[in-house]
Amino acid sequence: MNIPAVKQFTCHTATSRLSEQAVKESTIKSSLLWKISGKDLDQPSWLYGTIDIFCSQQPHMPDAVLTALKQSRSLYLTTDASVPGPEKAAAIKAAITMPEGYSFKKLFSEAEYKELYEWLPDSLKKRLPSMDRFRPTVINTLIIYVAFAPFCKEQVYDATELIKLAQTRQLPIFGLEKLADMIALTDSIPDEEEAQMMLKIIRQPERMNSLFYGIVNAYKSQDIDSILVAMTATEDSQRHKAMIVDRRNRKWAPLIIDQASWAPTFFAIAAAHLGGPTGLIALLRKEGYTVTPIPM
Repeated sequence: MNIPAVKQFTCHTATSRLSEQAVKESTIKSSLLWKISGKDLDQPSWLYGTIDIFCSQQPHMPDAVLTALKQSRSLYLTTDASVPGPEKAAAIKAAITMPEGYSFKKLFSEAEYKELYEWLPDSLKKRLPSMDRFRPTVINTLIIYVAFAPFCKEQVYDATELIKLAQTRQLPIFGLEKLADMIALTDSIPDEEEAQMMLKIIRQPERMNSLFYGIVNAYKSQDIDSILVAMTATEDSQRHKAMIVDRRNRKWAPLIIDQASWAPTFFAIAAAHLGGPTGLIALLRKEGYTVTPIPM
């Protein structure tokens, strides 16, 4: 039977594209986007390494990510704190607020608090007194974002962008861990230690610049092992890596497997959790799954 020339051309083109994609997947060693397949999975799921902040002037959300999201039936984020909900704002405020009598200011000497206050931009200076009962990790996060500001004219958040895309496709959105779990994790770091970590950030601008450049460059290179090294480059982060990274990876890997066995799922997790011998990629492979880097 003769096949029409148009159909032959279409078939050849499609086959060529699939072959090109297969060659790309076989030659790249790392990526921010990974396909989870094999073993007992009827359809693949996807694991995407996110960064908390990226610059809006930089290209983001490649076509490969959009395609993977379209092939998924749900979106899982690191924590359900980012999942939209009518009562979420109130729940988050309650979770980040310490009991009566607590004072963030008391974690510092008078001179240290003045140093921190004067370093903050005017917008945060005005808010700092009203945040005196906030957990230190909340203010520490704000300080990190302020320190990151010189790198970006406008900061955009990975989770926010993915949520918008998922909502457009009417995909349900979940978190791998509960807000309460995340709070318990941060509470395991002494408040006084977190206070000193904040002072290190504002006192060592050149060191912080070097760290941020390292993180951004590792993320751009899509080398998940380099990302892990960059994200745990300080003594403080090294000291808490086993608790903040490794322990959570061991907890999340079975959850990812269970959900992937149920339906094709897009997992968007902080990129530092993907690489290394105790990272999610290694743990999933150890369980017999094929985890393949997808070119972007």
